[in-house]
Amino acid sequence: MKIVFLDSTVSDFNIEKDVLKELGEKTQFLELTSLPSEEELIRLCHDADGVIVNRSRITKNIISSMTKCKVISRYGIGFDNVDVLEAKKRGIAITNTPDYCIDEVSDTAVMMILMLMRKAIDAHQKALNDSWNMEGVEEIDTISGKVIGVLGFGKIGRAFTKKIQVFSPKEIKVVSRHLNEGEAENLGVTLSSFEDTLKESDVLSLHCPMSKETERIINEKTLSMMKKNAFLINTGRGGLIDETALVKALEEGVIKGAGLDVFENEPFKKDHPIKKLKNVVLSPHLAFYSRESLKKMKRLAATGVLEILTKGNSKYKIN
Repeated sequence: MKIVFLDSTVSDFNIEKDVLKELGEKTQFLELTSLPSEEELIRLCHDADGVIVNRSRITKNIISSMTKCKVISRYGIGFDNVDVLEAKKRGIAITNTPDYCIDEVSDTAVMMILMLMRKAIDAHQKALNDSWNMEGVEEIDTISGKVIGVLGFGKIGRAFTKKIQVFSPKEIKVVSRHLNEGEAENLGVTLSSFEDTLKESDVLSLHCPMSKETERIINEKTLSMMKKNAFLINTGRGGLIDETALVKALEEGVIKGAGLDVFENEPFKKDHPIKKLKNVVLSPHLAFYSRESLKKMKRLAATGVLEILTKGNSKYKIN
């Protein structure tokens, strides 16, 4: 068999190979740490039995060229960079790693809220500059008594909600199709419409998957519905936000600030206008990461491939 590893951030594939050793000694592993072009991916993957991918886009053209592939495994929870419909047509299973980085991403969302409200970056610079006064940080705030909006209530959204409750917010408004009012009441949250959540939240944290329905769900129109003192947090998918509209909203005071770990294009351009703003906290798509979560992600991604190739099914199969 031939297994292709496509990833631009993982330094080695030892954990994956250890999981996949059950496929036999004759298994061929092809390792790529760069981001190949579509043409290169067609050449490298056309005869693969399994592919494990992180950032590369597995397009219709690539999938239609595959003659042997049984499974495409995605490092991570989202799988919007894989043409799932084309894979389904050709009987190729898609697996992901849904049970990793729950704490890491929800921790990051809470951290960004605290950094923005407590003006952590400004305070750090003041201490470095021996500026022991309140000038420039007068608007330090607290989560207590605020309305927190949560868009998407999967595992990460639920973990985030549980953690933010410790800070005694006034209310947590949740937008979810999979939550009923009885369960919401038991969890101490309010099931809310998207529009009401936009209008009433002091913080809006995005935890929904990327889809045609959610692409650029935060745009000029929806940003204009938010409070002027509101913060926007995105540790989900960069494509959930129209970045041009967000930059404009931050520059013009439509909202107060934003914490972003993910972006429409990664890495973003060196002259990206968001880098000039002082009311943002930025992170280069690191929310998923801890030493523990990386190991788990690698094991789960390889397990999905192993189960499909040896059993024909996997608990991590999404299609």
